[in-house]
Amino acid sequence: ISGKPVFRWDYGSYFSLPNDRLMTYEEAQEFGERVKMREEDAAGIILQNAHERIGRIAFFTPEYWQGTNSNIIECATPTDTVNAYRCSPIVYSKYCAYSFWPRSSQYVFGCGALLDSEFCINCYHSVKLRRCVECDSCRDCADSMFCHNCENVHDSMFCFNVKNKRYAIGNVEVGREKFLEAKKTLLDWINKQLEAKGALALDIYNLADFKSKKR
Repeated sequence: ISGKPVFRWDYGSYFSLPNDRLMTYEEAQEFGERVKMREEDAAGIILQNAHERIGRIAFFTPEYWQGTNSNIIECATPTDTVNAYRCSPIVYSKYCAYSFWPRSSQYVFGCGALLDSEFCINCYHSVKLRRCVECDSCRDCADSMFCHNCENVHDSMFCFNVKNKRYAIGNVEVGREKFLEAKKTLLDWINKQLEAKGALALDIYNLADFKSKKR
């Protein structure tokens, strides 16, 4: 309503809020202290007339800031966070970008609902990951790529629905030497794709249907 930019993300029905009823977080805090309903209007509210009575105060903010935040750029809802770019909500985290709901995490990029994790790229719905890429629904995993629904899996790739694996490819433990050889091949391919196209056609969600010759 003031013409200032307001940041909102597409969750929690924030996109359903009418544009002409939006405020920044600071504006909403000041507005709520200053503007009130009349006592007689508040006392007479029923479902049939609520929309008419609350018009004076019914403004919304899709932003909130809690705790101590520093160097927060285009993040609508940070809590005790440092150095974040385009993340929301983001809680108890630092050095994160382009992520949805990183919590107690650091150095995570392109992730969604990632908790207690660090140094991850494109990881989702996971807890306690370390140095992982394209992992989904995993926990207590490290140094792994393209894994789904794994627990306590380390130094592995292309694993699904398994626990307690190390140096595994496709759920089969192959040993450190063969794993590092395969990892180098995969990383070389990834680097070439990124240099040529700036993105990967392959991700954890399309892995089963991926055809390299068509990409």
